[in-house]
Amino acid sequence: MGSPKYVRPQKHNSWFNVVPVRDFPHLGSPKVPFLDSFVTMEASPREPGYVVRYEGVHPMHVTVQYGFICVWFGDDLTKPSWPFPVLFDRSFGRDFCIGKPRVFKDTNLLDLIENNGDQLHFKTVHRWHSVSISDHTYTDRVFRLKMSGVISYARSSESAVKRTLSRIVPVSDYHQDLAFHGPGFGAGQISTNGGLQAQLVLAFTPIGDNDLRLYLAASVDESTLPSWLRALFRLNPFVSLHDLLSRAIVRAGADDTDGDYRIWRYKRSLKDPKLLPGEADIVRIREWMSQYYLKDFEQPPLAIKAEEQKRWILLGHDEEITPGRVHSFTVAGEEVVAYRASNGELCIFEAHCPHQGAHLGRGGRLEDDCLSCPFHHFYFNPQGEFVGTKPEGKPKPHMKLHPVEHRLSDDRVEVFV
Repeated sequence: MGSPKYVRPQKHNSWFNVVPVRDFPHLGSPKVPFLDSFVTMEASPREPGYVVRYEGVHPMHVTVQYGFICVWFGDDLTKPSWPFPVLFDRSFGRDFCIGKPRVFKDTNLLDLIENNGDQLHFKTVHRWHSVSISDHTYTDRVFRLKMSGVISYARSSESAVKRTLSRIVPVSDYHQDLAFHGPGFGAGQISTNGGLQAQLVLAFTPIGDNDLRLYLAASVDESTLPSWLRALFRLNPFVSLHDLLSRAIVRAGADDTDGDYRIWRYKRSLKDPKLLPGEADIVRIREWMSQYYLKDFEQPPLAIKAEEQKRWILLGHDEEITPGRVHSFTVAGEEVVAYRASNGELCIFEAHCPHQGAHLGRGGRLEDDCLSCPFHHFYFNPQGEFVGTKPEGKPKPHMKLHPVEHRLSDDRVEVFV
């Protein structure tokens, strides 16, 4: 259960970003990690100004789009089988503001892209008042989601940027039309009831088998904003309204992604997640992503030990499992969580939620003797039964935590694994 997540590239017939153009002159080395090797960039008088080589040998197609140096990686490394995608119907006539890169360890593209079809996590992790996916379309190379919701940034107290935005727009109707063009680029447009419209780019670069670098970029349409606000910023010689709002959107998006990463860095990719009715989009996204990877892009199935292979192993001492908190342990390669109910009963379960694999000991909490998953705030009672999104709910048949057999020997807690 403790094995790392992995994704082995098989057929990345898609465009990926390497670095923004702005960063190229400042690189300490011309070698930039890309997939399981490096992209070597050299200055060139030819358009677009760079020669890009994969492992220093194989030429790759290169273009500059939306401020990014982009490379084509596929079966034919000399040219793409289709051109760089048209991400937007029109241009706002301004450059995109590109944020600082986020590097996520032990993260694959499926983790990040799957979240965009997960309506429930927008309410639990990002605290939206409401959210719904109004439309979704899939083709061989693109999947597109149209989503609407009601956001109150004041509910997200961790982010100073969002707290500032909440003073300007306390509650906002939010609409997003987001499309992923292969695994390398996501793009879309957002709008709010305050007149804000912006275009977004999410640009990905896999680093090795397990890590991911993400850039977020945004460009705001100033023409949709109030005239008095535009006039006010024309008097400001230090920063434009476009750049100020575009950077704020990038920062808010980065904060959201960081919030997800705190959960998915410990989650386990489940081959058979126990999804609820209405979560068909997650299944569709997994199917769409599988065309870019080997069929075993999930973690290998767990080896189920025969009873004669199991043995009693020390988990810890009884006094170490204190009331009121969830304790995490790894014993004989098995990850488990333990907590003590209000009546003193010791509850020990496998560590990963059967819904989508979140680690119950990394952000999970206790309420009325029920264990809550940090991802979707699902509650499980001391018997491991799923009781819904409130601890007082009745047991439901959709899923159940796997209990770990245990015993108390003097002050020693032992588990049978």
